[in-house]
Amino acid sequence: PNHFCDTVSTIASHHDNTPSKTTMALLEEILTQAGFSSKEMVKIKAGELVYGGSLDAASDKELSVKLGFHVKAELENVKEIFLHFPKKKEFDSTVEALGMIAEDGGDGTLEDFAGVKLEPNGDVMKKLYIGASPGSDLNLSKEEIEKFKKLGKSASHADIEQCLRLILLDRFRAYKQRGLAGIPSYARSKKEFSAGDELKHQIEVGPILKTRSPIFLQICHGISKEQARWC
Repeated sequence: PNHFCDTVSTIASHHDNTPSKTTMALLEEILTQAGFSSKEMVKIKAGELVYGGSLDAASDKELSVKLGFHVKAELENVKEIFLHFPKKKEFDSTVEALGMIAEDGGDGTLEDFAGVKLEPNGDVMKKLYIGASPGSDLNLSKEEIEKFKKLGKSASHADIEQCLRLILLDRFRAYKQRGLAGIPSYARSKKEFSAGDELKHQIEVGPILKTRSPIFLQICHGISKEQARWC
């Protein structure tokens, strides 16, 4: 699927868990910019998760939804919940595994992707990768498809998994070096599709990210050594 979901979520953080007037004014400004009504803002401040409907799609490949919620916690604690909390797999059935890549800020290693497996449905996934072609159900570049083809039809599960880990590592390193421009274009039956260009377009036309999170925008365009610690 070539759809992207743009979710607007608002998190307030303060050391005593009570946002200052300045913080709340900023939150109201962002929520207003995102299209939330005053009634919806009252619910968000009261601790409710508010579904604010759909945002205007930036392209025919985008699925947009906006959610507003207020987490009364320190930023470090919120980061821990979003990035490391193991029960996320219980909350979302689509999450099969959790893991961090290059936590030391480096270029990553194959060990970072050791948890990548063909399971569940290993036999089905094996056939998909061995028979990969432009326009198939897998988002792979022409070069990546060739890597799987070179394994041959007799390739084992372990062969496929190792090739997939190498590809993911290459993708990670390319993104760290070049940002969105480093994402390989996916091979399609008629023409290639650039996920990087699509994401860049959506970020550029979006009303919030580029103005409210300049660090995130810089990282999308390319990551310097100083910014690597954010990854």
